[in-house]
Amino acid sequence: MTFSFYQNGKILSQKLVSLPYTEIWEGVSKNDQLISEFGYLRNLDFYQLLHESDSISIKGFNIEPKISGKYPVVIFNRGGNRNFAELNLSTMHFYTSKLAEQGYIIIASNYRD
Repeated sequence: MTFSFYQNGKILSQKLVSLPYTEIWEGVSKNDQLISEFGYLRNLDFYQLLHESDSISIKGFNIEPKISGKYPVVIFNRGGNRNFAELNLSTMHFYTSKLAEQGYIIIASNYRD
């Protein structure tokens, strides 16, 4: 017997995140300027995603180089379950921004309930 599953998903919204207005800004800046070790963040765009899986809306993130082009994509799957270890901008910055800076698009999604 063969089973197949189909999820009718789509991106509902993708909003650009302005880093100075986020929880990570205090840790990566001084006097409202990026600290030199985090200067690479100037070259990245951070997005909050809302996508649909079946009929459920799910939050996620996307980080990509600002320079347009073709880049490989990394799907970042977190550990945990339900709300435990839920992805947020801080975890995305900490775990994936250096990889994005090397020329990768990072896509990450929280889990369905």
